[in-house]
Amino acid sequence: ISLYQTFVIEKKYDYTNKTFQLFVYDLVVEAALMLIIVPPILYGYLEVVDAGGEYFYWLVEFFVILVTLLLTWVYPNFIAPLFNDFQELESSNSLREEIRVLAEKVGFPLRNIYMMNGSLRSAHSNAYFYGFGSNRRIVLYDTLVSRLDQKEVVSVVGHELGHWKHQHLLYKLCLYIFRVHCIFYIFSFFRNHDDVYVSFGFREKSVPFS
Repeated sequence: ISLYQTFVIEKKYDYTNKTFQLFVYDLVVEAALMLIIVPPILYGYLEVVDAGGEYFYWLVEFFVILVTLLLTWVYPNFIAPLFNDFQELESSNSLREEIRVLAEKVGFPLRNIYMMNGSLRSAHSNAYFYGFGSNRRIVLYDTLVSRLDQKEVVSVVGHELGHWKHQHLLYKLCLYIFRVHCIFYIFSFFRNHDDVYVSFGFREKSVPFS
């Protein structure tokens, strides 16, 4: 499906710049990352569920929050650089200055602005920010800068800063946590009843089985 999407659909509309070699590279790196990241998270989840007893879903909710915040820090700093190059915009760059002025106007605690070589894989363009507290960074796709004039790029950045100003990410995080709580609360009705295990041929409760 991924091959078809990349080399047929995306290629048809000139949205992809990926070569087959780059496609394979991405698959290998993603698989390696999964082998590194997933086992400790899965192990931690099983330990939390086992230690939480009847009301394990409260501990799972706390665990999910910690993992989410950790990955929010790990991804841009250690994972994203495996796929793309990030170059800091020079202080003399007029685009950097306009973005800095806009950030100050809305109170965004901007630390750095980076250009990402998104054109290596795709013709899509975007901008985003990441970081915690006063350590925020803005990333611009090189395709965004090459296709739009300076005022248009600043407008796109303004849209992203609007999400920060109106705390949309915080609302999404709260909604995500609520969903996790509901899912595991419902799951607890199945996990806490012996009949569920017996019906599948197990003789005792086990977290991995559940």
